[in-house]
Amino acid sequence: MSDEALIQEFLEESLESLTALDKKISDLARSSDIVSDMNHVFRPVHSIKGAASFFKLTGLMSMAHKLETVLDMVRQLKLNINPSLVDSLN
Repeated sequence: MSDEALIQEFLEESLESLTALDKKISDLARSSDIVSDMNHVFRPVHSIKGAASFFKLTGLMSMAHKLETVLDMVRQLKLNINPSLVDSLN
């Protein structure tokens, strides 16, 4: 498989992951276990960041890193989830 084909497959899978995350992120505002639920959101973003780095997709890597930073702050309970934050993440 060519590098271009691998990158295309990665981008398609990433889009699917991010689309699935929209619902999970929206549900965070009603979560009774924010740490556990946040882990389900954090993992795919972390994977996307790593793969984007591997493929040298710096824009996507930077976006994923910033998203990961915010999600980690919520996961560590340093940032409260609220409707405004959910809207920003979606």
